[in-house]
Amino acid sequence: MSPVGVLLAAGAGSRMGMPKALVHDPDGTAWMVRSVGVLRDSGCDEVVVVLGARADEAAALVPADVRVVVADDWADGMSASLRAALGTLDDDPSCGEVAVVTLVDLPDVGADAVRRVVAAASGPAALVRASYGGRPGHPVVLGRDHWAPIAADVCGDEGAKTYLRRHGCTLVECGDLATGEDQDEPPGGSVGDVVLETERLRLRPWRVTEAHVQRELWAERDPRVPARRRIDADGHPTLAEMEEWIASSPPPDSTGLLAVELRDGGDVIGYCGLTEGSSPEVPELAYELLRRARGHGYATEAATSVLAWARASGFAGLTATVWEWNTASLRVLTKLGFAEESREVDPAHGVNVVTSRRL
Repeated sequence: MSPVGVLLAAGAGSRMGMPKALVHDPDGTAWMVRSVGVLRDSGCDEVVVVLGARADEAAALVPADVRVVVADDWADGMSASLRAALGTLDDDPSCGEVAVVTLVDLPDVGADAVRRVVAAASGPAALVRASYGGRPGHPVVLGRDHWAPIAADVCGDEGAKTYLRRHGCTLVECGDLATGEDQDEPPGGSVGDVVLETERLRLRPWRVTEAHVQRELWAERDPRVPARRRIDADGHPTLAEMEEWIASSPPPDSTGLLAVELRDGGDVIGYCGLTEGSSPEVPELAYELLRRARGHGYATEAATSVLAWARASGFAGLTATVWEWNTASLRVLTKLGFAEESREVDPAHGVNVVTSRRL
């Protein structure tokens, strides 16, 4: 009987900015579909996927012939996912003698690595896992004799690490096939293809039909903002001019300002992203929300996902400038880990505080 494949995909993906179960590669392939395919290609006739954070959305990406198990206590860490999976398998005699467990965020671990580890396992007493340059990793093969004991033993985000070490797990070197590294940040590729998602927000390129939102931002700016950044006495920039700006702007690349959209309802409430900074290696973080959207933590939430995008794009650090009188934005930057570097005095508009942080 073939091994049953177990794909753990329940986490919230805090550094990713969204659950990894919902992430897509730049070519549009869902990580969920890719990972299930790896298990199928390695010889797993049956695959069980464990979901947790935003499970309803993630379930829509699971292939139709795959069993879904939801770990209601997914926030407790990998142990919750493993308990949910092994409890389901242990209750089902048809699941055979061996389960091969892997993660949804292992981009270079292919079916060849899974097959090699499975080949080293035999029978219900099996405990075998991949290693990469001597470092233990996934996949992990667990014989049926261990399913209930592991489910009873695991806790926190360590998974079965302690149990495997205590019971003498066999390591199978796979470093010639993959790095085995998990991916905690958004995949590369054109930002025009990337949508940054958080629990409440979606950040994406602007659409021409949303020019009215940009004009509303300009219209409600504080009078202390320099005049070049506000609607002038003749009504410029007009709505038509803003539509033209959006239409003629190139798609965001490693920098760009993304529209911030509420996932619930789809309203666009402002922008957040990266602009050119003092050097090519250090862009500037920029964000602005409509007044009606302030005070809900959206700026911090959106900027956190942009920090992950900047890190994944290879930037060494970020800067951010804010007027001293803009205390709300100063608080956001402090939460994000920015520290003051210098101050620039503008006699007409006040003090501009220059901040920065490493990535």
